[in-house]
Amino acid sequence: SLFAKNLETGETYALNADERVRTASTIKIAVMVEAFARVAEGKANWSDKLVFIKEKQVSGSGVLQEFSDGLQLTFRDAVNLMMLVSDNTATNLVLDVLTTDAVNGRMESLGLNQIKILRKVGSGGDSKAGLVPENKRFGLGFATPREMVLLLEKLERGEVINKAVSKEM
Repeated sequence: SLFAKNLETGETYALNADERVRTASTIKIAVMVEAFARVAEGKANWSDKLVFIKEKQVSGSGVLQEFSDGLQLTFRDAVNLMMLVSDNTATNLVLDVLTTDAVNGRMESLGLNQIKILRKVGSGGDSKAGLVPENKRFGLGFATPREMVLLLEKLERGEVINKAVSKEM
């Protein structure tokens, strides 16, 4: 499955562009959007403290697993680790604040009904969509190529939250 769009000309290429596919770590873009929205709405602060404890560690990509138990980091630091090095443990710390259902609700508010996070990395924190048996095959999340490109286009055009926040993301 593939969807590509030239943002200058509007020309597109599609191959099964509306079929749901596994997102793997690209679902972290949706998590980032919800985090930035929460801060912009005053419902969270970048300086809010999160605590890394070894029991919350998950395998896979990232660097937090190399740090000491009890490490305090800011909400912003966790989001940065999630996006810059695709840190899975940082992603789960962020999702502990946001929830998977809130991420999905934000995508729906943007008209993106086919971008869903199903659970936290590893397990736990299942969203309503994650409890649907036929969605289990997607693992962490699903999206259609068309909607993922639309999300990135909205970010590029400054249409997610506002122009300044979109640019920062």
